[in-house]
Amino acid sequence: MITASHNPPEYNGFKVFNSLGEAFDEESDLAKPAPLTKERHATGIGFVEHRACHDYQEALGKITFESNWNVVLDTGNGATSRLAPQFYTRALTKVTAINSVPEPEFSGRGSEPTRQSMRLLCAAVRAGKANVGIAFDGDGDRMYIVDEEGVCHLQDRVLAAFVSSLAAMSKGPFVVPVDVSMAVDEVAGNRNAKIVRGPVGDAKLLREMKRAGGTFAGEPSGAWIHPQFNPCPDGILSGLLFLQAVEREDKTVSEMIDDIPEYYMIRESMPVGLRTGKIPFVEIGRELEKIIGKDSETTREFGLRVSTQESWALIRQSGTEPVLRITAESKIRNDVIRIMRETILTLRRAMRSVALD
Repeated sequence: MITASHNPPEYNGFKVFNSLGEAFDEESDLAKPAPLTKERHATGIGFVEHRACHDYQEALGKITFESNWNVVLDTGNGATSRLAPQFYTRALTKVTAINSVPEPEFSGRGSEPTRQSMRLLCAAVRAGKANVGIAFDGDGDRMYIVDEEGVCHLQDRVLAAFVSSLAAMSKGPFVVPVDVSMAVDEVAGNRNAKIVRGPVGDAKLLREMKRAGGTFAGEPSGAWIHPQFNPCPDGILSGLLFLQAVEREDKTVSEMIDDIPEYYMIRESMPVGLRTGKIPFVEIGRELEKIIGKDSETTREFGLRVSTQESWALIRQSGTEPVLRITAESKIRNDVIRIMRETILTLRRAMRSVALD
């Protein structure tokens, strides 16, 4: 794929998949040549395989519904603009699509679904008295849920609601990234299901899911992997499976999400003007332990994460931009504000000291 994913067009790059549909990451081996077949022919740059989407359409056709769904789609002028309305109309009773004309600049609302960019979708759901609103990012691997009241919930809770529904049928393991809300662990634990935390990024999460023998992997960004269908995140598929889970639970979307604990979370980013290898993460970790509090635990496998049962903070390098991602969560609102403020101050002090060396 040539894609910037959820980022603006100037971030376009190549995303490479193998013949199984698995996205490659920095640990993947690109050196092995693919064999020539009747379906593939050599070109100056590699191999081109001509395929229609009939198999994909047939696979999605197996996802059926009994309820009369009224759905509003916001395709964001991206890659799902034609396919999503087509497939959803075949599966559901009533489908309305907005921002559904493909445009290279994503002029309708931008390429990334956020609470701010979902205002039109929220209004359309309320005006149309729809059961749900579903938005997709620029290349269609992420989806974003708006409930029937036109409310944009923290998407960690949407993920937790889906995991909770899966846990009623399977004990996992379900694989989630290190930056997801602890609500996911809580709802899975309530149903005796296993949660495995892995790295951020769908290609890395796929590798962790295969290592752990996971039956599902999902990020709060809406990039969900359903291995029984395919090994890469797919917003169109994820939206349909989420609706199926809501129907299976015999609830509304808001009721599904209201069952999930709501904690206080803040996500921020900090530009990095120097090589991250120079940042003294060991010293920063010691400061974070003081910030988070007594009996905190520190892990460094997928970023610097310091946690207690009540609160946690994470610092990690972005895989798509020259920034550090900072996430904090707490069961107490004032604590998460304090934790984020003090974590950012600690980072700034550390980076200033490195710049002076």
